[in-house]
Amino acid sequence: MTVPYAKLFKGATGFPLQSSGMLKDLWFGWGLGVFIWVIGCFVLVFGSWLMLFVCIPVVVCVSFVCWVLGILCDVLASFQKKKENKNEELILTFKNLNIQ
Repeated sequence: MTVPYAKLFKGATGFPLQSSGMLKDLWFGWGLGVFIWVIGCFVLVFGSWLMLFVCIPVVVCVSFVCWVLGILCDVLASFQKKKENKNEELILTFKNLNIQ
């Protein structure tokens, strides 16, 4: 079930969020990091050695940020889901009271 928070980042993964999606977010974050690292190496081969000192910190930072954003979105999604479940329980309780 996709929630409003998921529409902001879509869990930084592009998939509907689940509370148990931390491994998926870790895979995405480091997968994106490896992709950027490969691009960085390509630039390094055709660029200068100075790019090495730019690419590695960028890879680590982008990977970490993607992972953290994914985890934050999963946490917000689980809070939203709990809130929706409480609202549904309250509605059912009031309906039962009205029937009696």
